[in-house]
Amino acid sequence: MNYLRNIIEYKYYITEVFYMAEDKRFNYKGVLKGILFSLAATIVLVLAVAVVCYFADVSDTVISFLLFLTSVLSVFLGGLFVAKNISQKGLLHGAALAIGYFIVMLCASMLMKKEFYISLHMIFILFGVLGAGMLGGIFGINSKK
Repeated sequence: MNYLRNIIEYKYYITEVFYMAEDKRFNYKGVLKGILFSLAATIVLVLAVAVVCYFADVSDTVISFLLFLTSVLSVFLGGLFVAKNISQKGLLHGAALAIGYFIVMLCASMLMKKEFYISLHMIFILFGVLGAGMLGGIFGINSKK
């Protein structure tokens, strides 16, 4: 009798997990929209940085740092955008957004430079956008409550 009860409980558990998995699927479409949103935000922010650099005497190191902040802020805003449309897994969706953004920017950079190399600067950008995307996803999920 106990054996039959365990089978029924197990079957109930499997059914519950299956239905939970339907509600918690990964939102690929939302991540793609978030990448596009982040790229648009990057364009706007880079134009703002260009205007500032045009009117002010800014060194190359400051410009490099401002462009890094532009990428980080764009991915953070994209993470917020993605997480507003989902109900859970903000960290995962934000990380996926950041990796997708980084790959798009890496491909654009390779098309412009016609070469590929991994530098310490690229690794900093990867970790910066990854952290920003995850934080944006977390804040986006928690801002709905």
